[in-house]
Amino acid sequence: MTTHADNRYSYPRRDRPAGVLRLEPDEIVEMIRRVLPAGAGSRLAIIAEVNPRLGARWASGEVIPPADVFQWIDSEDDVLRRAGNPAAELDAIVERLRAAGLQDITIGSHLLAAEARLRNR
Repeated sequence: MTTHADNRYSYPRRDRPAGVLRLEPDEIVEMIRRVLPAGAGSRLAIIAEVNPRLGARWASGEVIPPADVFQWIDSEDDVLRRAGNPAAELDAIVERLRAAGLQDITIGSHLLAAEARLRNR
């Protein structure tokens, strides 16, 4: 198994001239955090259908994710770069609702309900 102690990791990537993306372990962790800013370990485990502990090890950089998981992360990162910053958009919505007088507990409940709807699709 490839670990954090290794120097660089190569993954096939179709949009690179050489077809390979080489990343340092910290760059992989940064990409994971950009794609999954909260609950990355458990969400990676759901995506890959593995034990949550393994997902947490991927998210922390303790173990490097396999190529198929990395390709999912890379693809999502590309979409995020094109689509914009969902965190900033959500922050703007939250601030608008706060300005209207809605309490954080109510806003949070609606955000959780939206996540539940997304996950049940």
